[in-house]
Amino acid sequence: MPDTEGRFAATHRKAGDVDIYFIVGEGKGEMTFRNQSSDVQVWDAVSGQRHAAQAVGTTDGRTRVTLDLPSH
Repeated sequence: MPDTEGRFAATHRKAGDVDIYFIVGEGKGEMTFRNQSSDVQVWDAVSGQRHAAQAVGTTDGRTRVTLDLPSH
């Protein structure tokens, strides 16, 4: 099973018990992640700002997140 599914390119790593995904792309879309979490944050790699993401757990133990990534 892949770490992610969806419209954007992603890479994954773990830091202790935290899953970290680096997402690349632009526009609106959904991503599904192989882990289940209710505390999902989006971090802006340029500004360092972060905010809670719209995340929904799925019945198969995955997490679906709606993203809106800016251009450039």
